[in-house]
Amino acid sequence: MRGCRQPCGPGRPGALTGVVRPLRGQRARAAGRAYASTPGRPVAGTPDSFTGSEPMTAVAIRPLAPPDLDAYRALRLRGLAEHPEAFTSSAAEEADRPADALARRLAADPARPHDAVFGAFDGAALVGLCGVDVDMREKVRHKGHVFGMYVPSEHAGRGIGGALVGRVIAHARAAGLAQLVLTVTAGNDAARRVYERAGFGVCGRELQAVRVGGRAHDKLTMILFLPAARAPRG
Repeated sequence: MRGCRQPCGPGRPGALTGVVRPLRGQRARAAGRAYASTPGRPVAGTPDSFTGSEPMTAVAIRPLAPPDLDAYRALRLRGLAEHPEAFTSSAAEEADRPADALARRLAADPARPHDAVFGAFDGAALVGLCGVDVDMREKVRHKGHVFGMYVPSEHAGRGIGGALVGRVIAHARAAGLAQLVLTVTAGNDAARRVYERAGFGVCGRELQAVRVGGRAHDKLTMILFLPAARAPRG
């Protein structure tokens, strides 16, 4: 992989498929701190934090739990079907997975205490997703992997993607993680801009990482370094 082009230290975070206004520099860091102390807080009331000059429509972001399974599965399957090049999983494979396997992703697991899937809610409707998981083996438990970002197109431009990323950053900081990593499909410029505005930098490119319908797509690896007060314990 090529050397990471991200500056060291805290920055200004696979696929974002709805076009969402990105987080911006210091606002991203401030948003992460705010979310760290107020999980599930509606993002209305901070109108410029994620969208620049455009006020946000109120959404609330919180960790998903097993009772959210049906809504989560439906939205995830929609994202996989609409944008197959943006995800490693396929819609067909995901549809064939037993429901309880997906439910385990939303349930608390003492062996993986930092794993979470966050949902953005407009009232009772789930309108955005973003997850993070942490491999708790000793050598790699300092980092989290961001996955499954999706905002449907009818909710584009509301700052939902940026708000979800801010919530994931806050979660990672609270867990004491040192860094977050993710992959984004090369050419998905909307997603890449959101992550770059939040402080992620490209540190590598995997050629022909996925194949969809016979066509190969490269994946960019991106990383964000975080101030970590402690190492997660297994």
